[in-house]
Amino acid sequence: MELQVNELFANRYRLLKEVGSGSFGEVWLVRDEQLDMELALKVYISLDERGIDEFKAEYKTTFGLNHPNLLKSNHFDICERRPYLAMPYCPLPSADLVGRMDEQMAWKFIRDVSSGLSYLHERDVLHRDIKPDNILQNAEGDFVITDFGISMKMRSTLRRNSTRRQVAESSGGTFAYMGPEMFTGHPEAVKATDIWALGVTLYELLVGELPFMGQGGGMLLRGAEMPDLPDGFSKDLNALVRACLEKDTWDRPTAMQLHEYADARIKGRTVPCPWVKGNVSGKGVSASGTRKNGGGLDNAAAQQTVPNGNLNGKPTATRIDEPVKRHGFVRFWIWLMIVTNSLALIQSIVEFLGRPDGDGLFWMPSNMGIYHAVKIAALFGVLQLTGCLMLWKRLRLGYWVILFSLIVGTLMVSIIGAFSWYSWINPVVSSLVLLAILQIKKNGISAWKAMEPGMDWKRLRVMYSLAGVVFVMLAVLPTGLTRASLSDYPEYSRLISECKNLVEEGSASEPVKLVEARILMEDIREYEDKYGEFNDDFDRSLSLNAILQAKSKKAAEEWTAAAKAQERIGNETNAANYARLAKALSGDKSALTYYRYR
Repeated sequence: MELQVNELFANRYRLLKEVGSGSFGEVWLVRDEQLDMELALKVYISLDERGIDEFKAEYKTTFGLNHPNLLKSNHFDICERRPYLAMPYCPLPSADLVGRMDEQMAWKFIRDVSSGLSYLHERDVLHRDIKPDNILQNAEGDFVITDFGISMKMRSTLRRNSTRRQVAESSGGTFAYMGPEMFTGHPEAVKATDIWALGVTLYELLVGELPFMGQGGGMLLRGAEMPDLPDGFSKDLNALVRACLEKDTWDRPTAMQLHEYADARIKGRTVPCPWVKGNVSGKGVSASGTRKNGGGLDNAAAQQTVPNGNLNGKPTATRIDEPVKRHGFVRFWIWLMIVTNSLALIQSIVEFLGRPDGDGLFWMPSNMGIYHAVKIAALFGVLQLTGCLMLWKRLRLGYWVILFSLIVGTLMVSIIGAFSWYSWINPVVSSLVLLAILQIKKNGISAWKAMEPGMDWKRLRVMYSLAGVVFVMLAVLPTGLTRASLSDYPEYSRLISECKNLVEEGSASEPVKLVEARILMEDIREYEDKYGEFNDDFDRSLSLNAILQAKSKKAAEEWTAAAKAQERIGNETNAANYARLAKALSGDKSALTYYRYR
C-alpha cells in the first residue's frame, strides 16, 4: 500500500510528512492520535509470513537494548503485512551536517556515536549500516544511532520482498561505507566493520565528500592511499579518522577506545592521541597505535590513552605488542603445541645421536617397534615444530605444515611398521581440534581469519633456515641405532647360521656340538637384547632355541646317568668330566664358561 499525507495509519498515527525513504521502507513524521504528540514512524515494506516471523525475532533481540545514544523504538506492530516502529522524532539527521561539521562538534559526534556502538558491540550486536542517514540529533543535541540490530539475514529478507529500487545497498550510499573486508572472496562483517563505516561518516561530515571517491574499502585493496583531512583540522582528529579507515580490521581502534579518548578531549583533559605516529616509538607502527615489529608507546601517559577494554564487554589491558589480538586460549594452545613438540623433537634427536648398547651418554629408551621410526619421528618433529612457530607468527601456512606432517608421518610409520586403523585417530582428531580452536574469535575476528595466508620469508628466514638444516641433517645421516644395528647384523646372521648347523648335527652322541650351540645362543641373545625391540630382523632364535633346549635336555639326562655309572665303578675323573658336560648341556653358566675358553 502507498502511504499518503494526512492518512491515518494503523488507526492511530496521522501521517504529517515523509522525512525519508529507501529500498526497505519509509520514515514519516506522524502525530500519535492517542498520545497527542509527534513521533517518527518507520514503516517497512510488505513482507510474507516468513519475513514477518523473522522481523519479530529480530525485534526481540533489540528490545532490551537501552542506551542514551541509541534511538529506541516506543512501539512495534504490523499493519497490512508492513512492520512499523514508532520512535521519538529527531528533527536533524546528520546528513544535513555533511561538509558543515566543525572540529568541536566532531569530537562530540565521535563520543556519542562510539558510546552507542560500544554498547552494541559489548552485546555482540553489529550495526552493519553506519552512515549519516542513520545517525540523528535529538532535541537535546545528542547524536543517536538508529536502524541498529538488523542482521544480514533480515536485510536479505527485506531485499527479497522489496519491489523498490535498491540503490542504498548497491551504490553510492551503503556501498561507500563498506570496509575492505567486505570486498574479499569471503566477506564477513565484524565489529571493526562498524568502525570503518564510522570513519567514512566522519570524513564525509568534515570534508563534504566521501573518501575513495565513494568506492568503499575495495579501493584500499587495490592500493589506494589513506586520505587525510584538509588543513584546518587538528592532527589528532586526522589520525583518528585514518585509524578508523585502516585496511586491516585489527589495526582499527575499538568503539570503547574512541569513546574514552573523545570524552577526555571534550572534558579538557590533556592526553596524547594514541593514533598519532609521533606519540609512538619503534618501527612498523600503524595509525591505530599498535606496533607490528617491535616498538611501543613512549611512556606510561601514552599507554593510558590506549583504553582498557575489548569488544566483548570484558575490560582487559590492551596488548600493545601484538598487531592482532588473539583469544587467550588460542595463545595458550599454540604455546602448548610449541613446548610439547619441542620436547618430542629433543627426544627424537637424542635417540638419533644415541647408542643402543645402553652405554651411550645420550641414549633414551623408545617404545617404537622399528628403528626407522626414530628418524621419521625426528624429521616430522622438525616439520611440526616449524608449523607451530608459523602459527605463533600468524602464518596460516603453519596449519597446513602441521597437517602434512601428521598425515604423512602416520602413513610412513604405518607402512614401515604394522598398519592399524586407530593409528589415524591422532592426526585426524588433532587437526580438527586445532582448526576448531583457531576459529575462536577475539574482537569479532577469528585467529584463522587474522592470519596471513602465505609464507613470510623475510620475517622468518632464520627459522626456515634452521629447520631446513636440521631436516637435511636428519634425512642424510643414519641414526645411531641404524649404524649399530646394520653393522652388527652380518655377525648376528653368521651366529644364527653356525648355531643352526650345530643344533642339527648335535645329539647325545655329539654333545660338544650342542654345548657349542649353547655358547653361540648366549651371544645371539645379547644381540637380540640390544636390537630386538627396535628391529624385527634381530628375532630369529626363538624356534632354533626351542629345538636346542629339547636336544640339550635329552643329552644332559643321558650324560648325567653316564656320570653316575662311572662314579659307581670308581672312575672319578670320568664321572667329573661327564657331570660337567651334563651341566653345560643344561645351561650352567660356569660349565659353559669352561667350554668357551677351553
